[in-house]
Amino acid sequence: MDCSFKKMSTFLAVVLGWSIIFELPYIRNSFYIPICQALNLTNKEFGALSSIYSCVCVAVYFMGGILSDRIHSRWILLLPFVGTGILGFWFSSFPDYGELKIIFALMGVTTVMTFFSTAIRIFISLGTRYEQGRILGLAEAGKGVFAGLTFLIIQIMFRALGGSRFGFEWVIKSYAVLNIIVGIGMVLIVPDEYLHVRQTMTLGQELKKVVLNYKVWNMGLVVFLSYSMYTFLSFIPSFFLKVYGLSLETSQAISMWRYGMQVVGAILAGYLADKSKSSYKMIFGGFVIILVSLLNFLMQLHGSSFLLLGILGFGIFSITVYGTKALYYTMLSENSIDEACIGGTIGLIAAIGYLPDTFMYSMVGNWIDLGGQGYYKMFTYAIILTLIGIAVSGATLYGMKCRRRIRENGRGESGN
Repeated sequence: MDCSFKKMSTFLAVVLGWSIIFELPYIRNSFYIPICQALNLTNKEFGALSSIYSCVCVAVYFMGGILSDRIHSRWILLLPFVGTGILGFWFSSFPDYGELKIIFALMGVTTVMTFFSTAIRIFISLGTRYEQGRILGLAEAGKGVFAGLTFLIIQIMFRALGGSRFGFEWVIKSYAVLNIIVGIGMVLIVPDEYLHVRQTMTLGQELKKVVLNYKVWNMGLVVFLSYSMYTFLSFIPSFFLKVYGLSLETSQAISMWRYGMQVVGAILAGYLADKSKSSYKMIFGGFVIILVSLLNFLMQLHGSSFLLLGILGFGIFSITVYGTKALYYTMLSENSIDEACIGGTIGLIAAIGYLPDTFMYSMVGNWIDLGGQGYYKMFTYAIILTLIGIAVSGATLYGMKCRRRIRENGRGESGN
């Protein structure tokens, strides 16, 4: 990637925006207990809010991707941040449960509709085909760094305010203000040229080309299987708590290593994908490593539980999950997706790939709440999905190899 000031400032601005805009709808990851206490929510009620948000996101990913192919002004980046910020202020007033449902549904629109596909398209435009791994890897790593630093600062503020309902109110307001500031900053920094697409298709042609392309559905399935592993990371702290008998504070501290693992995994996977010139090879290898890690966790349930082995397994699992997560959209260049429909393609991949958000948390949470074989069911289900991931990515690699061989043979024959 050409490291000019314009490209670097654009890259950093979009990464910062990416790390901030999803903090409010995913606030459960950082302040689950305080939010339930402040709003008097049960686990089931808060789970329903998360499901509402996820369902709306899935519904608008594709629509937002199509819009990003047709709106080429940087002002498209201001609306999602200002909208999310306004919803954040409404959220901070601690409204009743009915209003909370509306807030989370609207955040599904503001955080995704005009930002998600546009942000990825900007990242892709910053480098060549064989730089996509490093760019998207650094973006994922940068998101972890910015999100971690922001969380640390806001957590300090929350504790300084006594960890009270009043303190949590200011946590939400802080994220709301940050959204608006970052949105304004992106409009000032990101030039229109990184949003411009030479549109050669009508809306109908784009819809047909995206929806009928089997490669898009293949990429969506790969993301679905890989992202399912990401959702399991949320349940690891409770696994350490129950299986190893650790304190709540210790298990949460171990789970916080995720930010570090995100940086390491994303950068490493991005570099290796560019080096091997194949993101599918890295994703295939990632599924194999994830399978070994899951088998390790499963053995911990049935035999002696060794804490060191569990922590090592968690580290390897986290690095690999974040590594494959960084490569989701590097598959676009490998599949030679037409630039004119890249936004719609990203949108459809996301709509398929992030479906686990709509059901996985409630399903696995229910298994664990019922006790008994909850973790056994969780890891068994994860292993089944991983085996499917190995089969799908492996078959895709084999198909690419066969097509490449046919093309080479064809060129050889034409040369003779």
